[in-house]
Amino acid sequence: MKKIFAGMLAGLTLVALTSSVSASVLAYSSDSCKGTIKDIYNNIEIKNLTLKSSSFLPIYGGFGDSGTIMGFETWYSFNECKGNLVVHVDRACGFANVYTTGSCKIEGVPSY
Repeated sequence: MKKIFAGMLAGLTLVALTSSVSASVLAYSSDSCKGTIKDIYNNIEIKNLTLKSSSFLPIYGGFGDSGTIMGFETWYSFNECKGNLVVHVDRACGFANVYTTGSCKIEGVPSY
């Protein structure tokens, strides 16, 4: 009887741990990462550039859209330059990178 109970307890513990991990992974959605990216963007001192548009994209690891989501990026375009400001977060919405491309330059932000 003790072995059966121990086995059931181990099984229930595994289910509880799996549910807990799944819930924490699901807590990070593209919507919550959009908010994080917006907060990062709002904390960058952008002078003399007027926002034209932005595009939010999931970043996949593996093969195209069938891979695992590794993070998210938003690419910001401005009227005054050709290029973008890119804000990248990991899949848990943690800061990963920020940089500019093309002729868009922002003081204190790396440019590639």
